[in-house]
Amino acid sequence: MRVPEGAIDHSAYTWDPVTAAWVHERGPDIPPPPPPPDVHALQTYFFEPDSKQWIRTVLADRGRELAKQWRGAHRIPTEGAVPAVKGKLERKSSPMPVIAAVVVLLLIAGGAAVFASQSGMLAGTVAPAVTPAASAASVAPSAAASVSESPSPSPTATTGGGGGGGGGGGGAPPPRTAPPASLSLPPGLSTRLPNGTAVIYTGPTLVVKPQALAAQLTVLQPNGQPASGPITVSLSTVSVNATIDGNGHVAVTLVTTTLAPGPLSLTVIYQGTFATVTQITVR
Repeated sequence: MRVPEGAIDHSAYTWDPVTAAWVHERGPDIPPPPPPPDVHALQTYFFEPDSKQWIRTVLADRGRELAKQWRGAHRIPTEGAVPAVKGKLERKSSPMPVIAAVVVLLLIAGGAAVFASQSGMLAGTVAPAVTPAASAASVAPSAAASVSESPSPSPTATTGGGGGGGGGGGGAPPPRTAPPASLSLPPGLSTRLPNGTAVIYTGPTLVVKPQALAAQLTVLQPNGQPASGPITVSLSTVSVNATIDGNGHVAVTLVTTTLAPGPLSLTVIYQGTFATVTQITVR
């Protein structure tokens, strides 16, 4: 970003969400601003001496280079990520009044239904709805008895998708598949993306230079099935592009010779979403 002759060369910094650090773009080398409200988006700030404030602006040169390198990190920052001020409680979005209103409506509706059924007002509508359920309940014991007593199969005792007979009420209903249980993720070694995808780290959390980090991850869909597709795994400024295998596993090797010792963030970019999975200590 070239400054016109005679203009003030303001200090500018760009936030790099991959390394979670400020990058000095231009101007005097003054202390950078505090971390932005949305630490997962590329953004550039410049310092205005008159108001003594940091003002967000368009991406500078280094910011545009990072936007080309890290797909998914170049997006409009989310202003809603600003943390709430201590001592003030947000009560505008409290769901308690809505829940109380729903409970009252359900109680009123239930009482009206009981009164109507007892007084005969719903006799013409309740009977047809209850009759199939009662007939199905009465068919089930007779069907079980016919299977145990008679060696020959009967149309009312068939199960599954067998073809016999034209009657529609004799077959047993198809088995229902229970919904998948929610995945419990290990604390400190995993993250869950906004779409529900789980990323779990199963590799070492300590690496001694110049040894490389053999990172191993498991990526699962919200329903617990293995995920698929390309993924980028990064340790600070070192990144590797990989592909998730059929079992949802990813294994990459990250070189640590250029990294500074200390705790570093292990991050991923999957389907355009950037996320921090865990911390790796480099010595």
